[in-house]
Formats: sequence, structure tokens, C-alpha cells
Amino acid sequence: MLIDLVNPWHRGSHRSWAEGYAERSRHAIRLVALEGEAWRWRLQSGAVALVEPMAAAWRADGAPDVLLVSGMVDTSVLLGLLRPPERTKVVVYQHESQVARPRPDQPEARDAVLAQWRGWLAADEIWFATEWHRAVAFRGLLAFAESQPGPEITRTLRALADRTAVVPVGVDLEPFSEPAVPDGGPPIVLWNHRWEPDKDPAAFVSAVDRLVRDGVGFRLVLAGDHGDSGAPEYDDLLRRHTDRVEAAGPFDPPTYNELVRRADVVVSTAVHEFFGVAMVEAMAAGAVPVLPDRLAYPEILGEWAELAYADRTFGSALAAALDDLDAARRRTSGLAESMQRFDWSVVAADMDARLAGVR
Repeated sequence: MLIDLVNPWHRGSHRSWAEGYAERSRHAIRLVALEGEAWRWRLQSGAVALVEPMAAAWRADGAPDVLLVSGMVDTSVLLGLLRPPERTKVVVYQHESQVARPRPDQPEARDAVLAQWRGWLAADEIWFATEWHRAVAFRGLLAFAESQPGPEITRTLRALADRTAVVPVGVDLEPFSEPAVPDGGPPIVLWNHRWEPDKDPAAFVSAVDRLVRDGVGFRLVLAGDHGDSGAPEYDDLLRRHTDRVEAAGPFDPPTYNELVRRADVVVSTAVHEFFGVAMVEAMAAGAVPVLPDRLAYPEILGEWAELAYADRTFGSALAAALDDLDAARRRTSGLAESMQRFDWSVVAADMDARLAGVR
């Protein structure tokens, strides 16, 4: 079957997901993508930019059997402009949800929520990477609906919920299958997230300051995109603790993969996380995770969920892991192997079967 994989935000983990599935699917995949920039504008207007290349492909080789559309575009507008044949099914994949954090007092946030809701209405199926994401998205949509003047959104919730499924993000875990040989130095703590407020890097920097004051031995690997507006926390950490920094990125993929394999501990202080590709990679490589007992993380950890730290205890949890790393590794025995359920070898086959069965 022929699938058009539409990715209006071709950047970072969204790009890895789209290209990863396109490379591994048994179906014929046409990847149609736009650069990852100005995400609010992309959500509102990306459909217009996508119409011309998609229509040209349809004229040349026919309309697809399935449209698999990333949720970073208003799918209802895209379908209205393209007018696909009735046989073409539509699946929306929600990497993240604006409805999970709406700000009704901000018109641009309201418009983003409405665009996402309209896109769901236009889809035959809506996929979320985790059950937590699905639940929080619908709670957010209900709360948003109750603040609006009409009942239109509320009346659609049950029908929309019936169209949903949980389909994890595929991750290429082959580069992390063998941990690096220890070099005998202090433990390496890995930060491999965007240096932006939704990952709360300030909490990470504060914990590092405390560990240094307490004389704890460790090294730092600082990875992740600095964002479009810079990262003051990254700059502060480099300035104050240069002697602790083993490597500072962002890095090219081979270098990043090697540094992840060398990490002893991987951390997260995220405020928003709908899946957590970076954490899955590091855990698959054998790093001990220090992550919160909220967001999507307990679901990703599975039977190791009890190891996650409670709110406002990140610093002490990281200190405890570094204090007895061998004990921390024993507690996470088997965790690396469990991450294989997110490898593309598993996820792509599941996606193939699901897309072939869309009705």
C-alpha cells in the first residue's frame, strides 16, 4: 500500500520519527516535509505550503491509501484543500499536544488548540505515543471546552476518544546496544534534552551546584539543542563548572551516540514530556535514570517506575545515585533490555499492521 507521511515540522525527534519509519516500513512511503521553524505559524498555515508538493505527487503517481500526518498541522485544512478520494484514510500522529497546556487567555494558544481539535475531527484515527499523553490531552481538551461559549467541542469528545490508539515513537537503538568500556574516571552524568524552559534546565544547574559544594565526584556531558533564543542555563553551567564538563554539545550523531554509551547516569527535570526519546536511548545504553515520577516517564519505565523521584527531590535522587552507583545499577537490572520494545524493529512492524487495518 502507498502511504503519504506528512511531517510539517521536520526537525529533531519529529524528523527522526518520520525518516525512521520511512526507512523501515514494508509499505511504499512518500515523505512530504517542511522545515521545523515557527511552530505556531506552521500549525496554522502549514497545510497551504503542503498542498502543492502533495498534489503534484498525486497527479504523478496517484493518491495514497493512507495519509499519516504529524499533528503539527491543521489536518482539516489540509484535507479541505487537497480533497483526497474517499478511499484514502487519514491517521494523525500526536507527538505533542497543545491541548495539554492551553492558555485560554492567549489568543494564539486558543487558535492552536482549535487547529488540533479540527485535525482530530478530520482523522479516521488519532495516535498518541503513550497512554499518559492520550489521557492528559483529553483532560486538557475537556477543560478547554468548558471555558468556551458553545458546546461543539464537548459533544465530539466521546467520538474522538473512540478513534484513538497508543502507538509509541520508534527509536533506533542499535547504536546503543553495547555500552562503552569504563575509563576509570568519575561517573558521567548526561543531560541530553533541549535547553528550554519545558525541560527545566535551571533545576539541573541548581543540583549540579549543590553536588559541587558537597564535594561529590562526577563529570558532565551536556547535549541537546540550545533552542532558537539561546540557553542561559547552559552558559552558566559552562562558566561555573568547566572543570566538570567532559563534553558540551550539541554533537553530530556519531559523537552523541558514543557519549550516550559512556554515560553512567542520565537525568531529566522535564516539566513537559510526552514520550522521552532521549531517555529511552540512554536507558537502552545502560545508563541509570534519574527522572520524575510524573509525565510519561512511569509508563516508559514500566516495572521500574518506583525508582522515579518525587517532585522537588531531584537533587537528592541524583546525589544518591552517584553515592552508590553499583547499587543503582542493580536496582535497574533488566531496564536496558526493556527499552527494546521501542526499537524500530518492533514499532515499524506494529505501525505497518495498524495502517493496513485503518477503516
